Order: sequence, then structure tokens, then C-alpha cells
Amino acid sequence: MTSDGTVTIDLAGLGGLVDALIRDGYRVIGPTVRDDAIVLAELDSAAQLPTGWGVTTSPGHYRLRRRGDAAVFGHSAGPQSWKRYLHPPRRKLFEATPDGEFTAEPPDDTRYAFLGVRGCDLAAIAVLDRVLGGGAHPDGSYRRRRAELFIIAANCTEPGDVCFCASMGTGPAAGPGYDLGAHRADRLRRAPVRRRRRHPGR
Repeated sequence: MTSDGTVTIDLAGLGGLVDALIRDGYRVIGPTVRDDAIVLAELDSAAQLPTGWGVTTSPGHYRLRRRGDAAVFGHSAGPQSWKRYLHPPRRKLFEATPDGEFTAEPPDDTRYAFLGVRGCDLAAIAVLDRVLGGGAHPDGSYRRRRAELFIIAANCTEPGDVCFCASMGTGPAAGPGYDLGAHRADRLRRAPVRRRRRHPGR
């Protein structure tokens, strides 16, 4: 480790990180190749990451392509959002029997680790924090998931032609809000904040 907290790792080291998170009880969510696209999904190992894959994007156009290297995060942000894990579109609240008895669904204790989050996505999560996690009536389910979240960010080295991070000031470098940051394809850097930060108010 260097004086600025940077650690150089290879794909095997990244695999060890994913394995350690899973052993610690996290569900690791990250990019993987599926149905001719790079999508977000639960990962069982680093072997499922899109190593050597990139994408070509333009208005109305998306194509998966082979890269000339073994970059793990050598693609622009994908079409999916991390929001569906922090604020699922469907959530069971209770069960009701024909005779009118209600049983509340126990709280979901899933702990997520997001791998490969880009600067634009970090900015979007910060908006969710304000809208769903703040104010006079915060969403308790969102706050619980957010408090347990572990984020590994990745600088975007090849923004797509339809990306807008530069004009919005949200990239391509990863901004604040992560626990570990991949500042190059082979380097991880610890964020200049507490490793296990908690959502404000918790």
C-alpha cells in the first residue's frame, strides 16, 4: 500500500475481494455480460465480471464489443440503475387471510455490496439519499439498505457517446460517496472517509 492508501491488485486480488465480501454476508452486485449487453446482476465470483468487454453507444445504438485488453471496467455506464436494489419496485408488506388477519412481512436484512459504481451513479444515489433518506418522512426500508451498503466505485475511462457526466459535473472520475475506489483498472484506493460510513441520521 502506498502513502495515499492505493493498493495495486490483479484480477485474482479483485476475486479475493469479491469472495471476502460474500463471506462477510454481502450480496455482491456488479456488471456482467448477459443477452448481448453489460447488465447489473448478483455475482458469485469476479470471473463473472465483463473482463475484456466494452460497449459502443450512440443515440438509439448499443453494441457489445471485444476489447484489445483485459480491462474489467472498460465500458461506460450501462442501461440499468442501482436504484432497484436500494428501492425495489415491488416489495411485500404484509399477508392477509380471508378472515381478516394481517401478518406484517419481516424486515429485509439483505446487505448489498455494489461493485463498479460510476461517478454518475454515485451522484444519482446521493439524490436518492436526499429524496428517500432525508426530510421529515424518510423511507425506513431505503435507509436500512443504504446504511448497510458497501460501494466500490470505478472511474469511467471510456464514457459513451450518450453520456452526460462532464456537462453535469458528475464524472468521469468517481466523486464522493464510496468506500473503495478503482482509480485504474488495476488499482484500488480507499475513500478519504470512514470505511463503514452510515447514512445520516442512523
